Amino acid sequence: YCNGHYNYRLKRFDVSGACNLKELHSLLTGHVMIRRLKSAVLSQLPAKQRQKISFDLPASLMKEVEKAKLRLEELKGNAATSEFDVRKGVMDLYQQTALAKISPCVEYIKENAEAGQQVPGVCAPHCDVGRDRAGAGGEQGGLYPY
Repeated sequence: YCNGHYNYRLKRFDVSGACNLKELHSLLTGHVMIRRLKSAVLSQLPAKQRQKISFDLPASLMKEVEKAKLRLEELKGNAATSEFDVRKGVMDLYQQTALAKISPCVEYIKENAEAGQQVPGVCAPHCDVGRDRAGAGGEQGGLYPY
């Protein structure tokens, strides 16, 4: 598609042209997502809507969150604990709360999709959340790791 040919006068391969542009366009738009800069499309996007949705978590899931909270409090209360261990405890608590929210969040998304309501896109910065999001999205929206 670059109209490549050997230039005998320059004694090298020349790829500066273009050919079959219609075919190339149909191939790219049919199989590839073309990305654009945020600055180029920001004016075309609707305003961002943030929404907090509260869930009642089952006691079994809250048990792990409470264990992580207790471990963190123990680490903070011990003078011999390193800053690294405290940060590790914070991240463990952060992960446990995320894992506890996966099932209710997926259910919420499925219920809204089945009811024909707008389904939110949920950014999930946890690897475990990203792996466990199966079945929550598809074309209707869902959980997206970043």
